Amino acid sequence: MGEYDEKQLIEKAVEYLQPVKLIDVQIASIKEEINQLRANLTSIGAIDYSKDRVTGGGTPQGLEVSVSRFMDTVAERDKRIDELSKLKCDAINRIDALDEKLGAIILRYEFVLNNTTEDAYKMIGCYSTKQAKRYKQKALLEFGQKLVL
Repeated sequence: MGEYDEKQLIEKAVEYLQPVKLIDVQIASIKEEINQLRANLTSIGAIDYSKDRVTGGGTPQGLEVSVSRFMDTVAERDKRIDELSKLKCDAINRIDALDEKLGAIILRYEFVLNNTTEDAYKMIGCYSTKQAKRYKQKALLEFGQKLVL
């Protein structure tokens, strides 16, 4: 820990927490992507009634490949959702473990619940912005120290 100064520790904490702000949006977009793939897959197997002769029976050529590709993609996307969820849960646990409780509340509101910094400051009650910033800095410093241990 001696090789890091306070500024570097705070930067490490912010670097770790910043991506957490976007996790909910990322998960929602991945779920939407999966739904779009499902819709595309459903339309692949549609029968073309515009032709004079409708043939039946059997699976259209290439449909098995499309279904297989879809299943692989869904599995990959589900794995990514699991990774993102794990990262967010890890950040929550690290914030909960901080001794600087007021600063932890600010970090939770800002990075986990994706509020603005100003709104996060208001969540700790009747403290000035200057005091709230100090609590946040203390929490980030402690967070950074625990990251490098």
